Amino acid sequence: EVYCHDEQMIYIFTNLLFWRHDAENADFLINVFSNNINMLIDLYFKVYKIEQYFDYKGLYFNKILNIAEEKLLDKYIRFRMDNNGYYSNDNEPIRHIWNSDFYEDVLDKFLIRISSITVMYKRQYLLEGIFSEEEYIHKQDKWMKEYIEKNNRDVDRMVEIFNIISEFKESRRLKFIQIFLNHNSDFSIFDKLSLTSSSMSWSGSEVPLIEDRINFYKKVEEFLKDIKYLRHRIKIENKINGLKKYKESIKEREFLDNYI
Repeated sequence: EVYCHDEQMIYIFTNLLFWRHDAENADFLINVFSNNINMLIDLYFKVYKIEQYFDYKGLYFNKILNIAEEKLLDKYIRFRMDNNGYYSNDNEPIRHIWNSDFYEDVLDKFLIRISSITVMYKRQYLLEGIFSEEEYIHKQDKWMKEYIEKNNRDVDRMVEIFNIISEFKESRRLKFIQIFLNHNSDFSIFDKLSLTSSSMSWSGSEVPLIEDRINFYKKVEEFLKDIKYLRHRIKIENKINGLKKYKESIKEREFLDNYI
């Protein structure tokens, strides 16, 4: 009765179930609910909806994932879509799936499931949560390298994954751009890829930020010396020239703002 009807009692009860953040308690819950994993999954998300940080290391998420992978992924995706924008990716338990012994399999199934979501920014929103934890950067990079090598001819998949890559630090972005170019010289795909973040923020002068972008594109140019990358190089040179002109206009504007 409590499980079905009284939301407040559900929260109190489930919060007590999950309050100990250790493997022993997680294993205990898995054992108790072994004949009704669906109930455990429902209870998990009832707590998560109210207290996002309760599984901050993804301990319970990964324990349930090990025995009910597809059910948990389906529930997670529905939960995130129903609460789009409300929960921060910085606290998503799924960002710790890299601790799973089967993270490649989990990611494959996750990608298959979100492929049916027709709105790209919603798919990206789900993917960002997986790659938001730098603690697992080596596993992430290994998986992403293999994903690009396998899917470099798939426009939609490359656009989607580079929307994630574009938010990485410069050295990581350059690494994956080079991996893509080593496997695919098709300009029509390259032209659609995001190479830098769609957002910029700065304090003081904007000029250093523009110079950083110019230097980044110059590094990309180094990958494009072969004749097969001629159109790629023209695109990047146009980016650099555009940024140089923009930098001069910003320098003039900032000068006027400061002294007039």
